[in-house]
Amino acid sequence: METENKLKNKEHFRHLLSIAMADGILDKAELDFLFKISNQFFITREELSEIIQKPNEFHDENIKLTQQDRAEQLYDLVEMMSLDGEADQREQELCMSFGVAMGIDSEKIEDFIKTVAEKIESGESKETIASSLVEKGI
Repeated sequence: METENKLKNKEHFRHLLSIAMADGILDKAELDFLFKISNQFFITREELSEIIQKPNEFHDENIKLTQQDRAEQLYDLVEMMSLDGEADQREQELCMSFGVAMGIDSEKIEDFIKTVAEKIESGESKETIASSLVEKGI
């Protein structure tokens, strides 16, 4: 049986993979980011293969996230969305949908995404951005 933390990490990886594939092109920067995240989350090759084979098998309702979890995951989603230099409409919609599924207020998600994107572009760290989101009640 997988721990809740392992399930949370695999779910987050599925979200990132979905955003990476949303424009139909998986470029090198996106692939590198996915491999970095899979290593951070200790996702095995077998688990990675399963996720890639069933990328739309989400289990959001079973996973409880803290504000810190939501802030860090939103940061990763926005970073993935921005890696190829442009966030297309489908990527933005997925990012908003995943944010709401994580428990972020649907009326605030668009502003949170815009804020994160601007802060990433200005060079702020993930930790600083996540802390500011927690302070705003993500």
